[in-house]
Amino acid sequence: MCGLVGIYSRACSPEQKQILLARMLAAIEHRGPDGVAMYSDEEAGIALCRLAIVDRACASPLHWNEDDTCVLALNGEIYNHRELRKQLSKHRFRSQTDAEVLLHAFEEWGIQSVQTLDGDFAFVFWDRLAKRGVLVRDRSGVKPLYYARIGDGLVFASELKALLAGFPELAQLSLQALARYLTHRFVPGPRTIFQKIMKLQPGCYLTFSAVDEPEQRRYWDYPREEVIAYDEEAQIVRGRALLEAAVTARLADEVTYGVLLSGGLDSSLLTAMAARASQDPLQTFSVVFFGNALLEESVSEHRYSRLVARTTGTRHAELPVDAELFMHACTKALYQLEEPIADPPAVLLHLLCDWIKQAGVTVLLSGEGADELFAGYPVYAQPRPGYMGMGVLFTEEEKAQLLSFEALPEPLQLPATVRSWDWLHQMLYVDCTCWLVDDLLLKADKMGMLSAVEIRVPFLDHRVAEYAFSLPPQAKRNGSMNKYLLRKIAEPYLPETIIHQHKRGFPLPLGIWLKGELRSWVEALLLDGLRRRGYFEPVALERLLQGYFEEEIPHDAYRPHHMIWALVTLELFLQSLQSGNVQTKPQS
Repeated sequence: MCGLVGIYSRACSPEQKQILLARMLAAIEHRGPDGVAMYSDEEAGIALCRLAIVDRACASPLHWNEDDTCVLALNGEIYNHRELRKQLSKHRFRSQTDAEVLLHAFEEWGIQSVQTLDGDFAFVFWDRLAKRGVLVRDRSGVKPLYYARIGDGLVFASELKALLAGFPELAQLSLQALARYLTHRFVPGPRTIFQKIMKLQPGCYLTFSAVDEPEQRRYWDYPREEVIAYDEEAQIVRGRALLEAAVTARLADEVTYGVLLSGGLDSSLLTAMAARASQDPLQTFSVVFFGNALLEESVSEHRYSRLVARTTGTRHAELPVDAELFMHACTKALYQLEEPIADPPAVLLHLLCDWIKQAGVTVLLSGEGADELFAGYPVYAQPRPGYMGMGVLFTEEEKAQLLSFEALPEPLQLPATVRSWDWLHQMLYVDCTCWLVDDLLLKADKMGMLSAVEIRVPFLDHRVAEYAFSLPPQAKRNGSMNKYLLRKIAEPYLPETIIHQHKRGFPLPLGIWLKGELRSWVEALLLDGLRRRGYFEPVALERLLQGYFEEEIPHDAYRPHHMIWALVTLELFLQSLQSGNVQTKPQS
């Protein structure tokens, strides 16, 4: 994984581009401690900082073709680069990297080359003779890529910080994006919290040149081609083989790797498969909470991860976390998220990755995508017309009372083809293209890269995703059992206790902490900070906070605790911008 930045502008000289690229790259140097490269000409400039995983001895992160007319910068990994290299044997390779293979594949086959890739990637390809470029993002959105129109051209980067460092005029908050954040806990793509900056959507590419306007097009989407004659046993065998191959492909050859093990079905299955495929003992990592008896009784679920570690023979390590450690990590974690994403486990993931990197681990496997592909959440038990996705918090009525500006409703629009699907797969599509991309995967990328750790997600191998979307609804929800077929796939690997446990979610004690040790911190942030910023009606905000602390709310109640956490996250996000040039006052 790396940090990618670039500029396309004919009004900006090569020397000016070099200065801007250096400034942009400095803002995301944490993404690539193993090397930096930069290029600029009259039209374009590209720079990359590299986290070396494949061919660690390679001197330059940028790759050129044989006659130095085309250059490519890659953030991510191409897992089938060795197979593709064989098909490109007429080319003269200068390294063993996957990025150079991708360069020649794109040179040879154009945008169709993306269909041959097995990987997680965001890259730019620039042809300096044709004066044309293209940005590409992987199918499921594992790697982020942001862009903005500026002057006569385009700027792009792996992180928002890079764009703001080079072009502070882009740093104007969008009120409508802020309102959507309160609904979803994040800002759904293609928008960001900043009015002028967009996300390149998963499965899409964007072309740019002096002749044509930048245009985003789709090359892949989740397909719904249900198997005609469903044979359960055959599909179990097929799914098991696909997932085993996805796990094996993501085990790094040249660096130390491990697995994030919560003890749930998804991470436990990845652990078991990775342990069998590894020659050395696998390392696994998890969090344990401590602080008071109520906390330990309510969320002490580490017995499941310990059981899996014993069963699979891993070298298991646990990071102890209490309310104070969590609170002190919030500012750094939420700054790195760059947008308000009200997902408390993001803070834990930051702590974990920082701790894991100190143990010498560079690559981690994680279970993102399993719930969205195989219907793991309780919400999938019944149809929900107008489903807006996981994590929905504030209603339109609640926002109208709370906000000081008018928020326009923006229902999610499903593609026409998806509207013809069964209700379950419509809901899964919403979460795969919204919640998964703009919360879970962004969180994994940014929290990992803050510590130069790459998080890989085998469930989002495109063949596994296509397989999952080919299954009938009863393969996912069978009576009251969720993830039915995935549990069958796991049977040779895991104990019954793990396979048939109920979905618990990440057992972070948010409610216990917010109403306990963190109460004064929360009140200071919201009453002394957010209330005075002009986005919210002060009386309505005070009433919401007072009701939260006075009411008896179960510790595991999702919505009330996360509503408060969403406001805390927003205030911490706004604080993180104050030292820069971002406008944090309401803008129309």
